Amino acid sequence: MSIFNYIISKTFLKNILLAIGVLVALSFAAYKWMDVYTHHKEVIIVPNLSKIQLTQVEHILGNSNLSFAVIDSLYREDFDAGMIIDQDPKSGSQVKEGRIIYLTIATGNQPKVPLPNLLEMSLRQAKIMLSNSGLQLGEVTTQPDIFTTNLVIEARFNNQILRTGEMIPKLSKIDLVVSINNLDSLVAVPNLVGLSIIEAEMLLGHSLLNLGSIIPVGAVSDSTRLYVLRQKPASGSEPSLNVGSIVDIWVEQK
Repeated sequence: MSIFNYIISKTFLKNILLAIGVLVALSFAAYKWMDVYTHHKEVIIVPNLSKIQLTQVEHILGNSNLSFAVIDSLYREDFDAGMIIDQDPKSGSQVKEGRIIYLTIATGNQPKVPLPNLLEMSLRQAKIMLSNSGLQLGEVTTQPDIFTTNLVIEARFNNQILRTGEMIPKLSKIDLVVSINNLDSLVAVPNLVGLSIIEAEMLLGHSLLNLGSIIPVGAVSDSTRLYVLRQKPASGSEPSLNVGSIVDIWVEQK
């Protein structure tokens, strides 16, 4: 039988169809196996772990067939030690079973920073240096001095006199004693209305005045959106105040 006659014979066609059928069956079986092996179209929604204690994470993720690894720890004033600060992937993400969730947790050890040299600096310079060092300006008091005015004489923390370079918990408020050559010197009351709390405190500091009570007006859900509604004493209501006096403010959320 010639090759041409064999190619057009029923035997050859049957063999070709059989080979194609076997190939299709093998391909389908391989596809289904890969589908099962990779859990195709089966996803798990990553739960929200924010502010969850690390000791609870294993139970939560174990129920979801996920695992976790701690990759970093940070100090956060608004998080208790051991709480989850951040996660990757984020909550709500769709992942496959067995995915590792990478966690950043809160540490209870507040980092410390050295106190910068504030002596003989102006109050404005001292506040900038404190901010650059991760510290905050606390109360400002005055002390009479016949030679200088508005220069830092002393820095205190928890009523203890500090030395330059002393290690202080980060974000702490440092109280300053500022020289003034006349204790009865008067300063004008600045207008704080419309300013944020941070802006109002900064402006008072520049005026050698202190921020007193912060009184909310209405509901407050976001402290970063609070602005001064009114103040006491009001700007212009009294010609001036003694250095170091307190100004109370009422704030509302915008």
